[in-house]
Amino acid sequence: MITIEKVSKKFKDKKILQEVSLNIETGKIKGLIGNNGVGKSTLIKIVAGLVRPDTGFVSINGEKVSPFSYKYRKLVGYLFDKPLYSEKLKGGEFLQLVANLYELKDSENIIDDLLIFFDLVNDKNTLIENYSKGMQQKISLCAALIHSPQYLILDEPFNGLDNDTLNKLIFYLKEKAQNGSAILVTSHQIDILSELCSSIALLENGYIIPNLTTQDLNKYKINFSVPTLF
Repeated sequence: MITIEKVSKKFKDKKILQEVSLNIETGKIKGLIGNNGVGKSTLIKIVAGLVRPDTGFVSINGEKVSPFSYKYRKLVGYLFDKPLYSEKLKGGEFLQLVANLYELKDSENIIDDLLIFFDLVNDKNTLIENYSKGMQQKISLCAALIHSPQYLILDEPFNGLDNDTLNKLIFYLKEKAQNGSAILVTSHQIDILSELCSSIALLENGYIIPNLTTQDLNKYKINFSVPTLF
């Protein structure tokens, strides 16, 4: 389980997060919603160890996490709101670089499986800068999943995905949770979160409401788009 305990953060004089506490439980998918600018991405980066909280901490299975927790980083896969990749690399080259950073064995087969899953086989030798937005999202997802992490922290993972890939990803995340993973997903696409998640948390005015039911969602005005699910 990943635990976020009384995390606060402000930039200049603006309080972004105020004593936010949240559990991402093993075997569960937690959704996180909130309007633009409320601090969802900041919270994700704190969990990832890229931003330090002013107060509070993040722990995994009871052990506090620091920016230098290499073991923690190997257990967690991240997708950020602004994908991290080198546009001057080809898709296959980028994934091989990520595989090397994780010191993965049999990386070639792992990469091939991911490229097949995300329908990028024919684009592995294309520069990422020439990818469409949807393809760039797919290659970022490949990088997040490449080391088969026990924990997943995904910021707007559904953006730009075609319906076929969207449905495959939903199935994959459900199966991964059933196999014991803990997953946190932020999205404005509440209909997807309602289908996917065990519970949903709302971040509003720096504070968090940790457990909303599907019925509770109707009480809050959140801007989102509605894709078609098959």
